[in-house]
Amino acid sequence: MDTAMKKLLNSNLTLFLDQAIISSSNFLTTVLMARFLSLDDFGLFSLLWLALMFIFNIHLSLIVAPFLNFGSKLRDNLAGFVSTFFFFELILVLFIIPPIIGVLFSWGFNEKVSFSVMLIFLFFVAVYLLLDLTRRFFVLKTAYLKLVAFDFIVYIGQVIIPIIIKYFGLLNILSFFIGLLIFDLLVLLIWLLKIPLTLPEFKDLRLMFLKTWNFSKWLLGASILQWVSNNAFSLFTAFLLGSWVIGVIRVMQNIMGVLHVFYLALENILPRYFYKVYIVAGFEGLSRLVFRYSVYALGPFLILFLMTKYFSEDIVYFFYGSKYEPFSYLLCYFVILYFLIFVSTLFRHLYRVLEETRIIFYSYLVSVIVAVLTVYPLIKTFGITGIVLGLISLQFAMLGVYLGRIILSLRGT
Repeated sequence: MDTAMKKLLNSNLTLFLDQAIISSSNFLTTVLMARFLSLDDFGLFSLLWLALMFIFNIHLSLIVAPFLNFGSKLRDNLAGFVSTFFFFELILVLFIIPPIIGVLFSWGFNEKVSFSVMLIFLFFVAVYLLLDLTRRFFVLKTAYLKLVAFDFIVYIGQVIIPIIIKYFGLLNILSFFIGLLIFDLLVLLIWLLKIPLTLPEFKDLRLMFLKTWNFSKWLLGASILQWVSNNAFSLFTAFLLGSWVIGVIRVMQNIMGVLHVFYLALENILPRYFYKVYIVAGFEGLSRLVFRYSVYALGPFLILFLMTKYFSEDIVYFFYGSKYEPFSYLLCYFVILYFLIFVSTLFRHLYRVLEETRIIFYSYLVSVIVAVLTVYPLIKTFGITGIVLGLISLQFAMLGVYLGRIILSLRGT
């Protein structure tokens, strides 16, 4: 293979291909589970996935964000650096995640989910997080072809497993997580052999822990606040109407999955790209870039809004059937929401490059305050629609904090 072709395949376009594999697999998995399970069971499945995303956000804050941020600036001793973060991940899955799942179980999951499901779910979460850190290693190494191969194997299994279990008439929430756990564990054990892991020294662990904690402590608080603020409306509505509400919201988010390809790719691309821009143009130049990209995004999102306005019922019916069709009108609201999420993502990575993660924490703190103040009136007035209206209001609150900080910085405050 010639050099030009290698550069093309090992480019950011390959990252988008990788995220397309992930998002399309997640999309198909959600479609299959929504069709195979009842409305209530799919709501319960979505509730467990919501818990997974809470834990995953902690993993992103404590492990992934510093791993990619520090790793992109690393010049040598990559093996020791990677080994240190795998050690941190093991500490997370062995000593921190189990109590979190135990708390979730004691707070009411035990009334809806059996102990056997929660136990299998615990093991699945551990393997899921280790798999994610493994794929981030390939991102750090810019070994994008290996990344695509890795994610293709992992996520194609996520689609095939429920189909196989359904074929034998055994599909339920427990059997799905058992099948996925076995498959993911085999993949993890095979691919870990390709990573140069060594036993980290205590001195290196201590120094990196202090540096990581200093970087991640505000991100951790922000991730918890993000999950609370983003899901307060769904959880409160589920408390009033039933867990099926969580399933409906997940269905609508899943239809917007085409944008997840873009957003997930940004999580891998922006740290390096923004850092390079910051080195050349400084804070003011990076700020202008964020504003310019935000304006550029208006056009595509307007087109998407018009498409969902006129074809939302057909889209929902095609993928999920008639039982979710009455909620198709929610798609237009989700387009507005995802535009605001895109803009917030740009600002969030700007502050990560500056290592001002405290601003991100404050933005989520403000969003939680807004959620607490608005969740009851919005849900009581608008029902399930109030969930999306609430999420939109949270994004506006966060953007207010980001913009306010930039204005103060440019004025020299």
